[in-house]
Amino acid sequence: MFLARSDDGGRSFATTTKVYDAPDGNPDLGLNKGPMLAVDPSAPERVYVGWRQGIFTPSAKAKRASIVAASVDGGRTFGPPVDLTDERGGDYPGLAVGADGTVHAVFQASAFPPAPAGSPPGPAKPIQYSRSADQGKTWSKGTDIDPGAQSTGRPPLLAADPNSASLYMVWYATAEVNNEETGFEGFQDIYLRASADGGKTWGERVTVNDDRIKVNHYEPGLSIAPNGRLDIAWYDFRNNPAPAVPTTGQGREEGISDVYYASSSDRGRTVGPNLRITDRGIDRSFGVWKFASKFNVGISSTNDSVYFAWQDTRNAIRDSSAEDIYTASLALTAKTGTSDSDGPDVPGWLLGGAGVAVGMGLTMVAVWRVRRPRSEGAPR
Repeated sequence: MFLARSDDGGRSFATTTKVYDAPDGNPDLGLNKGPMLAVDPSAPERVYVGWRQGIFTPSAKAKRASIVAASVDGGRTFGPPVDLTDERGGDYPGLAVGADGTVHAVFQASAFPPAPAGSPPGPAKPIQYSRSADQGKTWSKGTDIDPGAQSTGRPPLLAADPNSASLYMVWYATAEVNNEETGFEGFQDIYLRASADGGKTWGERVTVNDDRIKVNHYEPGLSIAPNGRLDIAWYDFRNNPAPAVPTTGQGREEGISDVYYASSSDRGRTVGPNLRITDRGIDRSFGVWKFASKFNVGISSTNDSVYFAWQDTRNAIRDSSAEDIYTASLALTAKTGTSDSDGPDVPGWLLGGAGVAVGMGLTMVAVWRVRRPRSEGAPR
């Protein structure tokens, strides 16, 4: 496991640190993947890297673990890795550092030993929360903050508001816990849980997507604006013309997806209307998505703008599955998260987007405006 550092704003990465040196000949310790990174906003010399360790197959001799290593010198050196899990093990840990320096982690529990193929469905894998008040040296015992499901998707993400004690966790899952039972047909939704007291207590699960049809939603990203507004973006199949495909865990759905966005201005208790960000549907019948290589939508926020990045196939090479990364920016009005008339659910925000196709020498720039339908004779 490695960490690369830049001293010139990301223009170059001249320094690389080995966070963890996996031993040879031990597959239970040799497979380390899915790095998560968090930096203390008030003390940037404190850097935390989390990852999943272990092979998690019937031949495994040890549980799969959620690991975190800490650095107190800006990522130049790291202390010994710490396992956050109990005897069941766990998955990738989502990390965030609060304003007081407390390190927070969320992760899905596992079930060790893993059941052989053809076995009856195993127990649900709850989402657990753990914290460290001593710069990652020791961690609290994991506590369940969501029941999870038997089959789970990619790990939840966590964000900490630097100006309050609020924590936010987003992930995608089926509403039903027993989603590996015979005959199950369910769909993935985007969920949010919030804590207003630094992880001591957690609110109810909130569904972020507001569509009323049974379709799948995947890979949310989250960001917190300086004014405390929570922004969430995800991949959404509500506009797919093909029939929806029920799924249990990660899913490998093909068809047409879009990027959608929603925000919360009341510390995660409620979420506002959904807004489509992409200017055209994304064909998921090819590209790396088809092989389950999909990752969370990138999102970053200021008080008056939101920035997005996503996987897009509009200029992709079908034979090689090469695809591009596109970006867009959303300029918010003073009525953030609200509509400006009584029409359909498209807010009257200005959406300025620049789509940049990276790779194969292709570049495209697009600018568009999303307007709300207006009443006859109403001023523009």
